[in-house]
Amino acid sequence: MSDLRELLRAVSPSIWQQNNRLSSAMFQPGRRDDGKLSVYDGSAISVREAIDHRAAQDRPCLGMAIVTAEECSRTDQRLICCKSPELDNPAHAHIDFTAITPRKAVESAARKLRDFAAARGMKTA
Repeated sequence: MSDLRELLRAVSPSIWQQNNRLSSAMFQPGRRDDGKLSVYDGSAISVREAIDHRAAQDRPCLGMAIVTAEECSRTDQRLICCKSPELDNPAHAHIDFTAITPRKAVESAARKLRDFAAARGMKTA
């Protein structure tokens, strides 16, 4: 994936912290994610379209947090960004954390990605 490509991560109300800031938890794959964090490929979909896609799936979304593939590489060389289109979402991509262990290293990478995204601010359109 090109280093300049933007990766859009949905900001759901459940991971928006009490003090209205991005949580590093939103950049950590969940237990059912097999180490792969779902994102949208920003070259294939706009922020507005990604938010609308979530709404159509009845999945609330406050906006999108954005990181680049280059920032993922700078965070940890083992992070891999891949296109992974799905039938209902051709703009689906993921950030692959499977090579990163232990869990503390995943958490550290997630904090760094959160910081990159926070510097841009949450995008709503």
